[in-house]
Amino acid sequence: MSQPTPGRTTHHGYHQPDNTLDRKRHKVLHYTHQGADCQLDALYGGSEAIADYLLEEKDFGLVDYILAPFDDATPERIGRESMPNLYAVASAVGHLSALFHALDLGYHGLEPYKSAAFSTLSERWSTITRWLRLLLFQFFKTKDAPQTTGNCIEFLRTTLVTFKDDGHAEEIFSLPCTIDLVYLLICRAEVHPGESFALHSVVSILGILSTCLDSAVGPGISASFTLRFSTVSESTRRAVISALVGRAEQFSDYRILRHQLRRRDQCLDVPRGLQLLSNTTNYFLEANPSLWNVFMDQGFLSKYASALTQTIKTAVSSGVTDPEFWSLMATAVVRFITQVLMTQSPNRRCSLATATEAGLISGALTCLLQLDSQAYPDAAVSLADRVKELVQCYSPSSRVIKALAKTYPRETMDHIKDSRPDLRELYIWVDGAFHRGLTVFQVFGESINPHMCDNYQCHFTAGEDPEQPSCEDWRAKLKTCGHCRSVTYCSAECQQEDWRRFHKYECAGLLRSYNAQKTTRIWESLSTRRDQLTYIEFALNTAKNLPKNWKDGDNDSRLAQSGCEGTRNEREDPILILDFISYHSIAQTNLTLSEYRTRILDKIVEINPDTRRFEAMVKEALGSSHGGSNSASTGSGGKETQAGDRQDGEGGAGKRIPSDSKKRLVAGVFFHDMTHATVVLALVRSELCGGSDDSGGAGGAGKKYRYYRIVNSLFCLCTPDTVKQRLWQGSEEFTPVMVPRATEQLSSQVKRNFYQALSDIRR
Repeated sequence: MSQPTPGRTTHHGYHQPDNTLDRKRHKVLHYTHQGADCQLDALYGGSEAIADYLLEEKDFGLVDYILAPFDDATPERIGRESMPNLYAVASAVGHLSALFHALDLGYHGLEPYKSAAFSTLSERWSTITRWLRLLLFQFFKTKDAPQTTGNCIEFLRTTLVTFKDDGHAEEIFSLPCTIDLVYLLICRAEVHPGESFALHSVVSILGILSTCLDSAVGPGISASFTLRFSTVSESTRRAVISALVGRAEQFSDYRILRHQLRRRDQCLDVPRGLQLLSNTTNYFLEANPSLWNVFMDQGFLSKYASALTQTIKTAVSSGVTDPEFWSLMATAVVRFITQVLMTQSPNRRCSLATATEAGLISGALTCLLQLDSQAYPDAAVSLADRVKELVQCYSPSSRVIKALAKTYPRETMDHIKDSRPDLRELYIWVDGAFHRGLTVFQVFGESINPHMCDNYQCHFTAGEDPEQPSCEDWRAKLKTCGHCRSVTYCSAECQQEDWRRFHKYECAGLLRSYNAQKTTRIWESLSTRRDQLTYIEFALNTAKNLPKNWKDGDNDSRLAQSGCEGTRNEREDPILILDFISYHSIAQTNLTLSEYRTRILDKIVEINPDTRRFEAMVKEALGSSHGGSNSASTGSGGKETQAGDRQDGEGGAGKRIPSDSKKRLVAGVFFHDMTHATVVLALVRSELCGGSDDSGGAGGAGKKYRYYRIVNSLFCLCTPDTVKQRLWQGSEEFTPVMVPRATEQLSSQVKRNFYQALSDIRR
């Protein structure tokens, strides 16, 4: 029988020793194991043996000995008939992983071997990557495919980790051949339910990609990966993104979770993998925001949120009590919220509604219950703050409230209320915001139709004219300025009228603001603005404790009693501030117009430098009629009538406003995100309606009441710090606005009275 050639390899890739040094090399490499199950303990044990061997024998040629199979044949000439060479290369890949891990153990005296190993590796790197690609394609859909894929991933991981700190990794991981190999492994790595370390290969390749995309690790590597991803074909990009999104479904698969969560050494792979998914998605979207639509085509928001929620639920049902697991899960939820939802989404409210419907908030609250806040206080505080921010920012959104109504965790909230005093404040925020939003958008939302035409001389107000857009068709009938995309009108006539009066002066400035907000992803959609106006109109018409001098016009009465004529002085005329961000319900304060100018206005005028529209709103409010006083309006072109009433608009085309009508200014402050606040300045018309005061009856038409309707509005931006420091002057004491909540006892009665009020007004 013929003997193997000295220095060559057998079928299984083990070198035939032809001298004492080769026998020692063969023996030490025999300790390393590789396979589909990725037995890392054996691999690391072999790594320690290799490190001891290097320090004892001073063998600088070990890496050449391991790389010998790569020189036996070229990847271009090998095929299935030469399978021994493929097995030899596959075995050598495992040996290289063990060697690089040994070099990274930190043993004193291994630095020269690391430098020598990298020098040899860099010379043959192109050939090595071609061999790795060949291995993946030759063993694809065979029983050896999991082993081969796992070995390739582990080799890349140990190479990156070993040479990253020295800066050498940037030299080889910036090469197109390496980048293509990583993207190929992202698509090829598979999860094998029931096997040991079923998720390890997938988590490892996600970790490699996340590290390479992180500019803090290596700017050159990150730039090369993002550039390469932008130059590959569209089908390749979609394949990589589809593979990433598919990992979320694999992580949340019940069969895999049940197997992973049973073992202490594997249960942490799932939250780590979910964290890496958020990191990788964030890096891709930062480099190329246009990829958002590609991710959305794959349904990644709902799949990511569902994966987080299903993992948390399965862990609870499986009785997982490991504090580290719940800390990692809390971090995974926080990263998804901060890196994807709050940072990359061009429409945060729409994205949050999608994620909420998939159970994101429900899962986050459940995770908070399981998390040991004493062992991991930072993770608990961070997750609680993120949930609170979501509620603060996006509860005034009909889409978010409707999504939360489908997944609201009533049992979890009751448990927090009864047994977790440390989360009591969070309970107040979440439960209050949910029921308040439910009241606004479910109980009253069908009837409130805020006026959204930006023309100050618009003859239509909500519910007064059949041509006014209704709740169902408001989006279809409203017309938006095609240049600045910032103002809307109910008709072409209103658009032309407003252009002559205001918009031609502000359109260019609003366009610059629009472009800046779209670039920074802080633009608010039309539906969001409509929800904010609905929220303000709800608060005005249901609050039990609005300031009397704003509500009843005491300033007007004082002026009439003192014999003063003309319009009111803006130093005395009040403007009501409804703050939706500084209090767990709604906070209110009452400022004069001069105070409003000095505290808030100078901080928001840079959004729209032209103040003509604001001044017109002020004049409209100051000149609105009250009783028999002089009521010439300087801001609306109104005309006095003999009966003491005024016709709104020109040419008699508008509706008559009764003598008991008056206009007031109200400002609503909403969270836009954690760095911006939306200030909605609204001109409100109040009308006295209902029966006489002595007609008796409870609610409905038996009593007189005022209904407040938004006539015009102006949207601006400032910062939450401005609201806290300038509006409230650092005070922590707030006067709440008492509005009803959607409880079973109140909703039917309030809804009936509210509908009766609307009916009276429209009559």
